[in-house]
Amino acid sequence: GGYVNLGYLYICQGEPQIAIDHLERGLDVSSGRDVQFMSINLRATLGHAYTLCNRLPEAEALLPQAVTEAGDRGMTYFYTIFLTRLAELHLVSHRVEDARREAIRALDLMRKQKEAGNQAWALRLLGEIDARAAETAPEAERYYREALSLAESRHMRPLVAHCHFGLGKLYRQTNKREQAKEHFTTATTMYREMDMQF
Repeated sequence: GGYVNLGYLYICQGEPQIAIDHLERGLDVSSGRDVQFMSINLRATLGHAYTLCNRLPEAEALLPQAVTEAGDRGMTYFYTIFLTRLAELHLVSHRVEDARREAIRALDLMRKQKEAGNQAWALRLLGEIDARAAETAPEAERYYREALSLAESRHMRPLVAHCHFGLGKLYRQTNKREQAKEHFTTATTMYREMDMQF
């Protein structure tokens, strides 16, 4: 459990390469042991870290299988989180429709299960997805703002910063320069305060 938690902490801090070092060590330690739940969590988290480092073949080798296993074993809470990680992998791999489908599926399940904190992460990811095209920019703004509202109400500061950064990028793309500057300033100030590399 310690390796997963430490890896996730470094991912949140914007240090996925350091996370990979810990998660790979954890996977080695758990290899051959009867710790199936921990193995699934390790592989899903390591796959996410690989995605963030653009090591896509390695992410593809871990994440889809971990998602399937989590679903098969009834790991309800973790399944929805892993789905958002798979959606992010699709997005980084330029499979935008696959990314949108998985993110919406995750969000629907999170709403049914009343996972408000996780919903905020899924909404922010949908903002990232819809920000890729001008015709879906209004939907992207709505997703970012809904994610921001949920994150602020739950004091999820790293996610609040990510939402401001996403809104800054979106407003820059749509030539709303003053609004872009405002959100970029807020995001970068928060990143500095949290000592986050992003």
